Amino acid sequence: KAFYPHPRPCIVDLLLDGRTGEMDQWYHGEAKQSNLVPDAWSSIGFFPDIGEHGIWLYFTGALLRDSQGEVWGALETLEDITEQKMNEEGLREANKKLNLLSETTRHDILNTLTVLSGAMDLIRDEISDHASQYLEPVDKALDTIYRQILFTRDYQNLGVTSPIWQSLPAIIEETIIHVLPPEIEFYQDHTDYEIYADAMLGRVFANLVDNTLRHAGRVTRITVGVEEKNGTLFIRYTDNGIGIDDSIKEQIFTRGFGSHTGYGLFLIREILSITHMTIREIGTAGEGVIFEITVPSRFYRKIQS
Repeated sequence: KAFYPHPRPCIVDLLLDGRTGEMDQWYHGEAKQSNLVPDAWSSIGFFPDIGEHGIWLYFTGALLRDSQGEVWGALETLEDITEQKMNEEGLREANKKLNLLSETTRHDILNTLTVLSGAMDLIRDEISDHASQYLEPVDKALDTIYRQILFTRDYQNLGVTSPIWQSLPAIIEETIIHVLPPEIEFYQDHTDYEIYADAMLGRVFANLVDNTLRHAGRVTRITVGVEEKNGTLFIRYTDNGIGIDDSIKEQIFTRGFGSHTGYGLFLIREILSITHMTIREIGTAGEGVIFEITVPSRFYRKIQS
């Protein structure tokens, strides 16, 4: 009665009665099963009739078992997170305003670049072919600015939403299979997993493919293989291109490194780090790249057939 206007089960009631299938019915999709503690569920709810202005509560319920694994009880805890929710709302509003400012500024800069590019084309038409070579550094600078502005758009979206479970086969289908030219064969092995990661996880594989197409030379094969070992998932992206020299294997992930914009591999590492994933390059120069992504145990799960 302190929480709800009508009689209803709590999380521990559903756990004790073996009715976890009703969690969505009572908690409207907010109840989540714990990735760390067996037989534990949690949810968040707003209770308008408690206190002067209502409160937000975070509640967790779990079964209690004896040394033989027999259930002897259950425990549910409730935590007042009203101040946290208010802070989150304030941060959301501040981020919304900052993002609006960034989008407006980015839009204006891109429009200015369009004007500059048009002016460059007019100048090129008025000068000799010999003199036009002096415009090449300007063209390169404009292209670099354009790509840097696009990178700020991608980086702005990083971490904006909470991580979600994502199908690795679906991401591979969208970001690799659909974009590869016909002369490059693609293979995948044991990729039937879901990964808990930032919503931009697809950009990781899109950028790896872009890296291959731009820098690997003549490539005829790309492979994505997955191996689960000692509670860790290893995702390996390989190609049969020119590979990467040992002296720059770590530098390639730093911002601005490389012959292009230098942001692709840097962005990959940033996206993965949100859910504690790592990436490194372990291939042999001259034989192709091997980018190895390490996924901790609680951030992957097998897709059930």
